[in-house]
Amino acid sequence: MVKLVYDPKMKNPKGPCVVVIHATWCGHCKVLMPKFENEIVTSDNFNKELEGLLTLGSIEETEYNNHSDKNIFGKIDGYPTIRYIHFSENGKPIKSFDLPENMPREPEKIISWINGPVKNDAIKNKAAATANKHTKSKKQEIMNGGRKKKKYTRKIMLKKNKKRKNKITNK
Repeated sequence: MVKLVYDPKMKNPKGPCVVVIHATWCGHCKVLMPKFENEIVTSDNFNKELEGLLTLGSIEETEYNNHSDKNIFGKIDGYPTIRYIHFSENGKPIKSFDLPENMPREPEKIISWINGPVKNDAIKNKAAATANKHTKSKKQEIMNGGRKKKKYTRKIMLKKNKKRKNKITNK
């Protein structure tokens, strides 16, 4: 089991993240946030497959309201909101879902949710992104007649021309 990276401000989110959106005036948040910061963020009970893949984050209501693009976190119906968001490389949300409302906001339950559905989606999206990169390079190779495109420098071109001239003069 491993620890995960923690980004307390979520300024430039990328990749899969679990974000807690909370408010200082909210009674439920006052109970959850110490547990989140002291038990979940510091926990080493996360699945090994999440190492280097998933980021934990939190954003307070005033930071959320002042964020340059708060729409990336989605609509907030209440506090605290615990949300999985998969961000693209340019920081745009690709997919998101919330911790089920009927699930207790206890560290063990949240870690279990992260090690379950969150892990499954994060790994699936990582595999899809890898496959997409591979597909693009294969398409490029096919467009080049089944061979990888070579980049010719001036020096290589001069050598090739010299060989051609030698062949012609030897005939």
